[in-house]
Amino acid sequence: MRQYINQTKFPHLWPLFQYALGGTVDKKRLVLATYRGERQMLIEPRQTLTGDPPLVRWYANTLKQGGHLRSVTSLEGLVRHAPDIEVRSTHVAPVGATPFSWPLCANFIVMEACREGDRP
Repeated sequence: MRQYINQTKFPHLWPLFQYALGGTVDKKRLVLATYRGERQMLIEPRQTLTGDPPLVRWYANTLKQGGHLRSVTSLEGLVRHAPDIEVRSTHVAPVGATPFSWPLCANFIVMEACREGDRP
């Protein structure tokens, strides 16, 4: 499906598609609810799990290239190896596909970090 529906083939429709079905509204809410002045903040789709609803698995594997998604543990390990970065907190938040936060389409990893020594 990615070869037919992508940003390159539909550059002017892509923002509308992202708003209508890409979880854009929930991702913005997630950032606004989480951001507390950190310079480093990472929000990334989480790797799907066996118990996830079918739409979440389809969204991750079809639209977000599921083979490239990480688990929470894997992403934390990657970031912890970055020099001078200290992970302050990590949690997983659900993201709905539409502006109405329904249906659930993905789970995003939200990681707050700071440079070592920059703790508030």
